[in-house]
Amino acid sequence: EMLNPPGGASASSSSSSGKACGASEISQTIDRYLTLARLYMELYPRATKIIGALFGILMFKWIFLRHRGQSVYVPPHLARHYGSVQSYYDLQIAKIDHWCLMGGDDDCVCDDPTEELSRPEVSGWTSVFEQNKRVAAAAPRDIDVVFLGDEFTQAWTGMKMTKPVVGGTMITTFFNQTFQKDKGGTVNGIALGIYGDTTANLLFRINHGEVPDTLNPKVWWILIGANDLVRGQCSEEAVVVGILRLADEIAMKKPGSIVVIQGLLPRSSFSDGALSHSHSKSTVDARARRNITNRMNTPIKAINTELENFCAQHEHMVYFDTSSLFFGSLGNEHFQSSQKIILKELMPDFAHP
Repeated sequence: EMLNPPGGASASSSSSSGKACGASEISQTIDRYLTLARLYMELYPRATKIIGALFGILMFKWIFLRHRGQSVYVPPHLARHYGSVQSYYDLQIAKIDHWCLMGGDDDCVCDDPTEELSRPEVSGWTSVFEQNKRVAAAAPRDIDVVFLGDEFTQAWTGMKMTKPVVGGTMITTFFNQTFQKDKGGTVNGIALGIYGDTTANLLFRINHGEVPDTLNPKVWWILIGANDLVRGQCSEEAVVVGILRLADEIAMKKPGSIVVIQGLLPRSSFSDGALSHSHSKSTVDARARRNITNRMNTPIKAINTELENFCAQHEHMVYFDTSSLFFGSLGNEHFQSSQKIILKELMPDFAHP
C-alpha cells in the first residue's frame, strides 16, 4: 500500500496515455513528411536525383575531407612520463606518441631530438659556433657556471646571430659585472648560445667543441626547447626528450657536475600580454586569439612540469623556473585583476626577455 497509494494507478495511467499521444503525433508528422517526399520524387524524378547527388557529395566531403590540409588539434598531453629515465638508451628507445604538437607525425618540421644536427646552411651559424668554441677553450680553470642554449643565452653576449641586439652593450655589461670576478661578479661564467637553435642543434655543439675537456664548471645551465616547440611545432614529449637527452650527455661527459634545467618561458601574442582571453576588444586581439603562440602556454606548462619531476628524482639535476618573474597583473589602488599578464617592461615582444 505504501508503494501504491490511492490514486497512484490512475495517475500512472494518465501519464502513460500522455506519452503515447506524444509519440503518436511525432509518428504522424514523420509519415506526412515521408509522403510529401515520395510525391515530390514521383513528380520531379530528375530534380530529386540531382539534389540527392549534391547532398551525397557534401556529406562525403564533410566526413572524409573536412580536415584535409590542416592539422587536427590534439590536446596537450604526455603519453609517457620520464621521471624514471636513467640513461641515453632509455631516451633512444622512447616510444613517442606523436611528434607534432597538433597531432600526428607528418605536419611539422620536428627534428629527432636524440640525433645531433648542425645548421651550416643558416647565415652566421657556423661563425657563431666557432666563436663559442673559442670562448669555451679560453675559459678560466676556476669557472663556476656555463650557460648553454639558444637566442635567450646568446643575448647575454649582446648579439643576435652575428648582429648586435638592441641594448646589447647594457646587457653585456650587466652579464660581465655579474659573472666575471675581475669585473665585480661573485662567480665566473660564460654564455654559449646561438639564435634559433633547437635541442638537436645544441647536442651537435656539445659533441663538437663547445664542451671541451678543459671546461669543467661546477654548474651547467641549460635553457633550450622554445624553437623545437614554436618553430618546429614539436610535441611536448619530443621537447622533453630533447632536453633530457642534453642533460644526460652533459652528465656523461662531466660526471659529478650540477646540471640546471631552466623551464621554458611563457608567451603571448595578445596586445596586453595576457595568456588567454575569453573575448577580445580589437581585431588585433581577435587575430591573436587564433595565433598559434597563444596555444603554446598549456604545452609549456606540461613540459616544465615534466622537467621539474625529472630533476626531483635525479641527483645533481636541478630545475629552475623563472616564469613568475615575468608575470604581473592589471589594476590600481582600487582593483587588482587576478589574471596574469606578461610584463611588457621585461618582455617587450611577450616572447623574449
